[in-house]
Amino acid sequence: MSAKGKPVHFLDKTPGKKEKNAIVAWESLAREKAGALYAHWNYAADKKIECYHLNRSYMQCQASATPCLPGK
Repeated sequence: MSAKGKPVHFLDKTPGKKEKNAIVAWESLAREKAGALYAHWNYAADKKIECYHLNRSYMQCQASATPCLPGK
């Protein structure tokens, strides 16, 4: 399952903001598709975050992972 986060301006130097946006989007999608118990990035398997330039001004990240139950 994968989800794209909100774009972030390249001048925004907030540490981890692009990645956090992608994780929030992934958790929202996981909650919608698999249920609230599966919507935790920390428990997901095969986690991957890829970031890229959308254009000259913005970057975006995509979070991909398999939703898992806590402790599994």
